[in-house]
Amino acid sequence: MTSTNPQLALFGGPRAVTVDAGDTFKWPIVTPEDEAAVLEVLRRGAMSGLDVTMAFEEEFARWQGRVYA
Repeated sequence: MTSTNPQLALFGGPRAVTVDAGDTFKWPIVTPEDEAAVLEVLRRGAMSGLDVTMAFEEEFARWQGRVYA
């Protein structure tokens, strides 16, 4: 998309993106699987030292290229 107006939208020029950010971007992306996993941990009543917690820490550390999360 090219524009002939050299002025940035910030300074009164035309907008380059015309859709509302709320309609385009949503973060974090939460899947039904994510929700189910969180609810399972909450319902078990234990937040640390669980197999799911340790698995998350290991996977997150690996994703970050680290030994520990």
